Amino acid sequence: MGQEFLEFIKYQKALGYTKGNEVLSLSKENINILNYLNKYTLDINFKLKSISENTLKEVTKECLNNYFKLHNVKKLIADYSFPSKRKIFGFQINKAWNNCLKEVEPYSIPINYLNKDRNFGYLVTACPKLEKNINFKIANVGMIAILLDSELTPFSITSYAHELIHTQLEDKRVYTNNYYNKEILSRFIELLVSYTISNDEKYIFLIEISTYVNSMLVALELFDNYLNAFCNEKRKIIYGIQEVLDGKITIEELLGQNKIGKTPGKRLEIVKKMVR
Repeated sequence: MGQEFLEFIKYQKALGYTKGNEVLSLSKENINILNYLNKYTLDINFKLKSISENTLKEVTKECLNNYFKLHNVKKLIADYSFPSKRKIFGFQINKAWNNCLKEVEPYSIPINYLNKDRNFGYLVTACPKLEKNINFKIANVGMIAILLDSELTPFSITSYAHELIHTQLEDKRVYTNNYYNKEILSRFIELLVSYTISNDEKYIFLIEISTYVNSMLVALELFDNYLNAFCNEKRKIIYGIQEVLDGKITIEELLGQNKIGKTPGKRLEIVKKMVR
């Protein structure tokens, strides 16, 4: 293993991801789904209208507020300096780091623009440097900016919502200890926001073809449960997600409550239904 990879694993463990630090083998069902999708050519090169940043924020905020209450997050506001003592402990590093952070509402995190593609979104965060021979768990992640493609379209709304949910999850740091599960809820929220805007399942699926195979398929199964549930069951799923955002339960507990991954072949049937 290269030094860069080992450094990556070290940081993930300091952030609380004690699982999912190895190459993930695709399950037989996921391979069958990818083989099925290979038969389809999805035309997503159609032209979309442009929207303003104000529209982006207003629509995204309205969509998310219909379902969830987002908590404030920690924004990086100052340069971090390592405590100037010979013997340093983890709690001292976290204390010095916390002095560089300020609690803000997630919608105030700056949006920066890059020439990427319309599905592009990325949450820029920072954490204290891990010094040699000091093992500790990073208490708080500092939010810096949300990166989006410079051409804002309705696709940008789902990308922005995705990254806002990451601010919630990265801030709480207790939602999962498995690195492979970190994208599930943000992908579910993309589906939910897409559906809220368009009310069209196939449109949702065109938006969400992605390389996050495992997370996307888990999110699709949870979303299919949501779409086909009675009102009280829908509320239960939304309430469960809110509990994850509030740091009360983990993603794994949420998936267990909804029996995700318990029915062989179900995800392939969901994919077939959405591309018909």
